[in-house]
Amino acid sequence: MTDLVNIPVPAEFADEVRRFAAFIAADRAEQAKAPARELDGIPDYPLWSDDDVVALANAGTTTAAHFRKIMDAVLERDAVGSWVSIADLAKWTGEKPSAIATFRTHLYRWVNAHMPCGTMAPFTGKPGNELRPPRGREVHYRVSAACAAQWARIQDRLENR
Repeated sequence: MTDLVNIPVPAEFADEVRRFAAFIAADRAEQAKAPARELDGIPDYPLWSDDDVVALANAGTTTAAHFRKIMDAVLERDAVGSWVSIADLAKWTGEKPSAIATFRTHLYRWVNAHMPCGTMAPFTGKPGNELRPPRGREVHYRVSAACAAQWARIQDRLENR
């Protein structure tokens, strides 16, 4: 751990800087507990803080509803750690494939509006042609064991459950 350094920050940015520092600290703590899965050479995205996952899940938007359905479906189907196609997610969630296909775009709009610059999605996504073995160009998602454990841990904080 490095020594703390006081750096002057304009007051209007202070809350965002604190939030970003908390995000980094939470991510480092989680990474130390559960190293990224790299069995296929693709590391999982950094874990969000519990508060940020709850904020997304409780956002009351279609994106939040799809996020909840996808997380629940992956856990219910015991697909944690597996690459899951849009077609499978659509079938598992009861949503149209087009809704699941556009989910990533809508998710990143939410992420870019509410999270620090450079934040990745709350679970890993990759085009199928980057996976081994390749699976076409369609995006596939993977929920890590740490992400699944976090989802289970925050259930009591989710609204309208």
